[in-house]
Amino acid sequence: MKRHQLIVTKISMLFLIVTCLYSCKEIENEQSDQSLYTNEIIISLVDKFTKPIPIPPSNISTRTEKDNISSKDEFLLVGINSKMKPINITYTDRTNEVLQSIDNTIKIDNTKEYTIDIDLSNLKRKDHYKTIRYIKDREKNIFETIDILYNFSTINFNHNYTKALLVIGMSRGKLNGFTDLLVLEKINGKWKIIKRQNLQIS
Repeated sequence: MKRHQLIVTKISMLFLIVTCLYSCKEIENEQSDQSLYTNEIIISLVDKFTKPIPIPPSNISTRTEKDNISSKDEFLLVGINSKMKPINITYTDRTNEVLQSIDNTIKIDNTKEYTIDIDLSNLKRKDHYKTIRYIKDREKNIFETIDILYNFSTINFNHNYTKALLVIGMSRGKLNGFTDLLVLEKINGKWKIIKRQNLQIS
C-alpha cells in the first residue's frame, strides 16, 4: 500500500514539474514574440513618420541659407524615449471604441511599463534621417540636440499577435507635435496601420 502511494506521489510530482516547465516555456516564447513584434512595429513607425519639413521654393524670400543645402546632405536627428508607458487612462473611452470596431480580442494592460531595447541597426534610415538615440524620460532641453522625439506607449496585441494597438507621440518641439492612437495589422509579413485616431495636437 505504501509503495503504491509512493509511486502515485512520484508520478504526481513528475506531472507538476513537466506542467511547470511547459508553462514557463510558453511564457518565455510569448515574451520573445512580444519583444520581436515590438521591435518590428517601432522600427516601421519611425521609418514611416520621420520626414523632413518641406523646403520652401527658391523664389520664396523666407528661404534661408540652411534651406539651400541639398536634401541629400541634410539629415534629421531623431530621438526615442526609452520608457514605454501604459496607455493613459484618459484615452480609455476612445481606445475601447476603436477596439470594438477593429478587434476586441486585443487586451489592454494598464499596469506594465517597459524600457525599449531595440536593435537600431535595423532602422532603414533611407535618405532623411541619420542619428537615432535613446532619450531618458523627461530629459531637459532635448530639442537642442535632436529634431524629432518619439514616445511610444506599451504595445497591446491580440492573442495571435496579428494586430496591435498603441499610442504614439511625435514632436518637433514643445508646441509642435501630435499624439495618435494606432491599430496595426500584420499583412504579408509587414505591419500596416489600419486605424489612426488623433488624440492630441500641439
